[in-house]
Amino acid sequence: MDQFTEDVFGWMSRLDGMIQSIFLGIG
Repeated sequence: MDQFTEDVFGWMSRLDGMIQSIFLGIG
């Protein structure tokens, strides 16, 4: 994988964690 792909996957995983924490905070 090139650097850009790794950055995108890193951002997606971070965003997923943030969204999950937000939903857990609401629920």
